[in-house]
Amino acid sequence: MKLTDLPEFAVGEIRGTDYSLVLHGRLSRPELVRLGACWLRMPDGFPFYATLTELDLTTGHATLESSDELRPQLVPGASMPFVDGYWGSNEVNTILDQGHNWTPVIFAATDAYERSGPDPSFGSQRVAPDGRSWRPAAGEPLPGEQLVEGAWNHEHCLICFTSIEAGHAAFVDDRGYWCCTDCYAQHVVPGSLGFMFPNSERSDA
Repeated sequence: MKLTDLPEFAVGEIRGTDYSLVLHGRLSRPELVRLGACWLRMPDGFPFYATLTELDLTTGHATLESSDELRPQLVPGASMPFVDGYWGSNEVNTILDQGHNWTPVIFAATDAYERSGPDPSFGSQRVAPDGRSWRPAAGEPLPGEQLVEGAWNHEHCLICFTSIEAGHAAFVDDRGYWCCTDCYAQHVVPGSLGFMFPNSERSDA
């Protein structure tokens, strides 16, 4: 499934102003779409965030409500790829970037700093059901943290979110995104977005 296979939202009418917008239009392939959080992929790859509030499955007529800024490309008559809000622009744009640099590696556990609770100021951290959290051991520990050897013991695939355990072959990029070998072969290499609609993936995608 390529970018051109995604449902598209054709803009018919735009009401409101920035941060309080209502877009009326028509969705292609409405059978692949559900109500709720979504985004339209702009030509530059950036997302226009919205909520699909109304959809007629027979005609494809749809209403989007958005608290985002109106983009210059969004004018009546324009048509943009529609993406379910479950998927972020990082996943989509990374798969579509055929020049993206992935490095094959064998994942190895590394040390981590543990603390009694999560800290929202940290980007990468893991949180256990009991509230403890871990982050990779880089630099000196902060107050309230203790070093635990080998505690950063798995990663998650960007696409299927399966655990990549110590000793497993995988791929990693320079931003720290990981991809399992199955998703790399099925989606990264062919640039396929079929993971979004697994029951609709075409045999020739």
